[in-house]
Amino acid sequence: MQSRTGRDKQVYTPSGSRVVVGVVPVLPDGRIVLISSSSCKTRWVLPKGGAEMDETRAESAEREAYEEGGLRGSLRGWLVDFDDDSKTIVSNGVTVAKSVFSFYIMDVSYMEEVWPESQNRDRAAFPLQEAIKLLSEEESSTTKPLHLALMAYIDSVKQQADN
Repeated sequence: MQSRTGRDKQVYTPSGSRVVVGVVPVLPDGRIVLISSSSCKTRWVLPKGGAEMDETRAESAEREAYEEGGLRGSLRGWLVDFDDDSKTIVSNGVTVAKSVFSFYIMDVSYMEEVWPESQNRDRAAFPLQEAIKLLSEEESSTTKPLHLALMAYIDSVKQQADN
């Protein structure tokens, strides 16, 4: 399977924001899998990418996890939706978020040895607190959505423990 390229099938909101989906990939031992950024191999990120018209958001999130990190598993469920207000566009005279994000929790059951973007990306598993630190190290509009997704995951774990 090759990575999909181009944005001709990408989903946009009625206001013009690009719909981006991703996963917080969790191994059975609780570690979080991060992948290196395609533009900077020393920066760690969560798998994410554009939702596409011929897939549900969940299917797009699973595809992105596979393409970017070789991750296979099942989605435990939707985690969080949010607008990334750090980057904006003007659409029909109104300033809106350039992207809106939907993240899911993925229970990783298998990691492929070779995957579509394995030539351009590394992957590694980190304890939760270390993953948070790695995603927080670079204060940028790129890492803000990833950090928010991981914090939402922590909240979901705490809620499960309280029940």
